[in-house]
Amino acid sequence: MSKEIWEEYPHIWKTEAAFMSFLRGGIRRYVWSKNPVKLEFEKESAIKIPNDNPKSMKKFPMVNGYECAHCKGLFKAKDVQCDHKVGEYSLRSISDIQSFVEGIALVRKSGLQMLCKPCHETKTLSERQGISLKDAAIEKKVIEMDKKKAQIVIDFLSRNGYNPARKKEDRKIQLRDYFTKESNK
Repeated sequence: MSKEIWEEYPHIWKTEAAFMSFLRGGIRRYVWSKNPVKLEFEKESAIKIPNDNPKSMKKFPMVNGYECAHCKGLFKAKDVQCDHKVGEYSLRSISDIQSFVEGIALVRKSGLQMLCKPCHETKTLSERQGISLKDAAIEKKVIEMDKKKAQIVIDFLSRNGYNPARKKEDRKIQLRDYFTKESNK
């Protein structure tokens, strides 16, 4: 059996994951970002929104923007992403290449939506972990808090009626409990 490309050139790609990352990034940068169907969808989806830039708002009171398909907020182009309504296309092994490229290249406008970056992150997390959008929003908050210094998390839990656990993993459970209760209010 012949060597895989990353095995033949270990000084270039240390692992299969490194090679897949290179391939995934290249396809997203060059096929997805320049996909004519996606670009036409973005153009058709653009709406005029109020300009909040004090330097240019007098001359240009309205600018191009988008409505997020999930939260319905209005956002500047830099704050939204074009998303596949269905499908988290994964490229983690050679066997994933065809479905990944098909998902990126064979897109239809009816399968696209504009999402603000926070909603897009939540949807992606939901798809990757196989959880609901509500649970993904909770998990995003847990992850964000878990990145903070331990004392900040401990103080947060104390202020919100918890006796903070000693172990980080147990504090994550407490954070998840807190954010779940908050989302149910």
